[in-house]
Amino acid sequence: MNNYNTFALKPLRILIIDDHIMFLEGLAAVLEQTTQWQIVAQATSGEEGVKLAIQHRPDFVILDISMPGMGGVEAARLIRRHVPEINIIAISMHDDFHHVEQMFEAGAKGYILKKEAFSKLIIAVKMICSGKSYISAEIEKTDSNTPPSPKLLSIREHEVLQLLVDSNKTSQIAKQLNISIKTVETYRSRLMLKLEIDNLPGLIRYAIKVGITTL
Repeated sequence: MNNYNTFALKPLRILIIDDHIMFLEGLAAVLEQTTQWQIVAQATSGEEGVKLAIQHRPDFVILDISMPGMGGVEAARLIRRHVPEINIIAISMHDDFHHVEQMFEAGAKGYILKKEAFSKLIIAVKMICSGKSYISAEIEKTDSNTPPSPKLLSIREHEVLQLLVDSNKTSQIAKQLNISIKTVETYRSRLMLKLEIDNLPGLIRYAIKVGITTL
C-alpha cells in the first residue's frame, strides 16, 4: 500500500495524458506551480501515453477517458499490465457510473470530473497514496436509484466492505481482521449476493451512496 508521507519525502512523478493540448499544458503548469510534484512527461494520445508510462514508470498517471484512437479505458488497461504499480486517476466530462466502472475495471483508482476544482485532484492523490479510492462526489448525484440498506449487513460484512472499498487486497483484509483468506472471500460473496452487486466498482459505488466510505 502506498503512503502519502513516504511520497512526500520526494516529488511525486506524474504523467498526464489528454488530447486537448490547452487542458494538458494548463494542468501541468498548475501542478508544478502549486505542488512539489514533477511532471515527467505529457502525451496527447493513449498510444503515446502507454509508451511514456512504460518508459518513465511514474508514480501517477492522470488520464483522459475520451480520446481519438486508443481511449482511456484501453490505455489504463495496458499501462497497468506493463507497470502494475502505477496509480491511475481518470479525468472526464462523463458523470455516469458506467464510465467509472469501466475505468476501475481497467485499473484506475480515482475518477474526477474535469469541471471540478483543482483541489479535488490533490485530495484524490492523497487518498490514493493512503490506500483508498476516489470517485467524484458529483457523480453520486446523477444516480437516483435507492440502494439496499446497510442494516442488511452484519458487523463483519460491514468491516470487510469498508476494507474492500479502501483498496485492500484479500490477504491484507485477512491479516487486519485475523481471519483466513477463504473467510474473506466468503464474506465478499455474501456482500455481493445481499447487495446484488457483482464487481468491485459496484461495491465502491454502494459504499459512497450509503456513507460507508467518504470522499
